[in-house]
Amino acid sequence: MKKFLAISAALGLLAACGSTPDQDSKSSSANGSTNTDVAKPCVGSISWNSGSTPPPYSSRWTLVLSANGTKASFSHGPSYGAKPTFEAKEFSVDARRSEALCKVIRDIPSEWEPKVGGPVMEWKVTGASGGATNDYFGPAYKAALEIIGSQRLDEAKSKFSQWADEYKKSREASPHT
Repeated sequence: MKKFLAISAALGLLAACGSTPDQDSKSSSANGSTNTDVAKPCVGSISWNSGSTPPPYSSRWTLVLSANGTKASFSHGPSYGAKPTFEAKEFSVDARRSEALCKVIRDIPSEWEPKVGGPVMEWKVTGASGGATNDYFGPAYKAALEIIGSQRLDEAKSKFSQWADEYKKSREASPHT
């Protein structure tokens, strides 16, 4: 009788948690995403953060894909609190690059115990949502940078560097530091 009750409880728990995704479905459970139609255009957001150091030593960027993956917006700036130091809105993107980025993101394995303190990438795009530390997000980071473009990234880094220099000077001039 105890065995029957244990099996019944286990089956009830499985039923309450939902069904297992179909192995033939076009989705990835590697990063916690299931039952999502990945045939849809790639849209959503990808964010990268350099780590847990305080300003002005850490930065972040966000890439937003829209318009069926043919438009993107990019912002870059300090990791904590401050407004972005650089923004590029609604620039054209080759939809194949957006799709390649989403595919790479869908293949990133889930991290049960991510490392603390280093760079982190998070995303919520067609077919996937989650996050990972730099041990796993390398290909997605590279694909995102291809969409952002070296000219935009260089300009963003330059603006951030200017902001960081001003931030340091203001901290040095403050009597409370």
